[in-house]
Amino acid sequence: MASIISFDSKEYHAGTNRDFFAILGLGLRWQSPEAAKTAVTRAMRAVESEFGLPRARELYCSAHIKEERPFDHLRITDRFAELVRGDILEAFFVYTGISPSKVPQIYSQAWRGGMDSLEFLRNILLQVHPVLCSWAMMNDRPPRPDDCIWLDHFQGHESLAWSEVRRLRMQIFFRGDCCCPGIAATDMVLAAADNRLRARRLTNMDAMTVFDEMGIRTTVKFLGQPNLKEIVPLSQSPLDTAPYIAHPVYFIMGEERPPLTGRKEWEKTKEWMDVLIRAESRAASTGGCVKWFDPANDSRLMKPGDVFISLGDKSDKMAAALGRGMGLRTVRFPAEPIP
Repeated sequence: MASIISFDSKEYHAGTNRDFFAILGLGLRWQSPEAAKTAVTRAMRAVESEFGLPRARELYCSAHIKEERPFDHLRITDRFAELVRGDILEAFFVYTGISPSKVPQIYSQAWRGGMDSLEFLRNILLQVHPVLCSWAMMNDRPPRPDDCIWLDHFQGHESLAWSEVRRLRMQIFFRGDCCCPGIAATDMVLAAADNRLRARRLTNMDAMTVFDEMGIRTTVKFLGQPNLKEIVPLSQSPLDTAPYIAHPVYFIMGEERPPLTGRKEWEKTKEWMDVLIRAESRAASTGGCVKWFDPANDSRLMKPGDVFISLGDKSDKMAAALGRGMGLRTVRFPAEPIP
């Protein structure tokens, strides 16, 4: 039976002025998609019960836990990791950093001149880090031909690392940490490991110690200066992730931002909209993912069987056109249930 390896990444800051920046990535191997879904759902319901969380979402991510319970979120992610560790076959922890004193500038055919190494980490590698984690894993322990990689959605440019990763069996999930059980679990376990690392240094030995304490058998890899040839973009050509997107995709035609509402406030509000939560719940059940609809770019992602969710008269017209032309199932929320 094919196993699943789910990856997620996050920023890492340390120092009194948050002046140390690195990227943490984690991959968790599960016996099967069904095993991951069963284990993660069981753990989610358990932490809801133990900590009195509202049953607001099918899958919580660590950011939602922190927002919902700012004083308990570290205990909750730690407890979640404890509940799923028996179902994790093995883990791959990848941390990425570049010393500005040793490599002050990064050069590439994708941009003119040099780029500050910290800017390179924040603006280039952070966006594509799930790919780098997969690449590091496949060069250490090549996956079996029938294994499948689950990745949270990413953006970036062509690189030597991507040219190898793209040959893997792979599924990419928009909002993966909210609608894909394996990626949601990876996000939660990584948050727990990140918290434990705060009391240590970011080294191979300290990372091994943290995962040993958590009871998860883990391989630790560092990416940085020795790997620049493979991870620096080769050109300005963007990665084509469309062939790997998990379907069905639930496209939500969002409401326009109210005139007096700031952009950040509006994005925060959207995270707790009922339509988004319901769509994520359905995606968790069907193996798909969820995306706020982008009229300029999303037609190339669409496949028959995807779902377009409209919220009003304006989006109803768009839904009707896409239903006819693209073979999408259309839903008017909340009057109609999301299939």
